[in-house]
Amino acid sequence: MPTTPVTTTPNTIPPTPDAASNNANATNAFPRIGYVQLDKLQQRGIQAYKDTQCQLARIGDGVTQEAQEIFDALSKTLPCRWAKDTIVVLDEVAITPPYNVENCRANSNAAGSLERVKKVLEGEKRRLASVRRQGSAASV
Repeated sequence: MPTTPVTTTPNTIPPTPDAASNNANATNAFPRIGYVQLDKLQQRGIQAYKDTQCQLARIGDGVTQEAQEIFDALSKTLPCRWAKDTIVVLDEVAITPPYNVENCRANSNAAGSLERVKKVLEGEKRRLASVRRQGSAASV
């Protein structure tokens, strides 16, 4: 018995002899799959990894919840990063624990940045204290 060659078209699965005899629509049982652009898929994976690394860098290691809240509040308006337990703002001002205005330090050539960071920090500390007072009053 001569065999006939099976020809396939892209994105189809050739029917097996049993499937062809049992079900004429065997090739339609699977959805068509479009072309996957691997380079774009790889770029998306790389971007997702970078985004995750940026998010992790924004979390202080071994810092208090208050310190993290201060960092999060400052980083909404000013570029911030962690250097161990120190918040570095604008790459010029360092805020050390316990993260009060008195704990802000900068070089003499960054006096303007220091004053700006102190002002923002003072406002954020007031806001966070107000939120805590409202939260404790609501739970009583």
